[in-house]
Amino acid sequence: MCEAASLAQAAHMAKRFQPRLALVDVVLGDESGIEGVRRIKQASPHTRVVLISAYPDREFHRSGIAAGAVAFLDKKDLDADALRLVIEDAAR
Repeated sequence: MCEAASLAQAAHMAKRFQPRLALVDVVLGDESGIEGVRRIKQASPHTRVVLISAYPDREFHRSGIAAGAVAFLDKKDLDADALRLVIEDAAR
């Protein structure tokens, strides 16, 4: 398990470790989680990326899926069971 402080670091770690799954917040300060999906997928094409957001904006969802995310989770509806199910499904 890794945690990145920037998109550059996330892409570097994805390339180095080739994780099965990455959880990415849509809003990352001055960086875009959507761009994060693209960079992670470029560095590690087999990594399955799940976007997480407190903003249930449909455009975020569409853009994230188009960028290569396999799922989009709304933080407001997120509980431990839902997170576990999405992670298990995405990691398959």
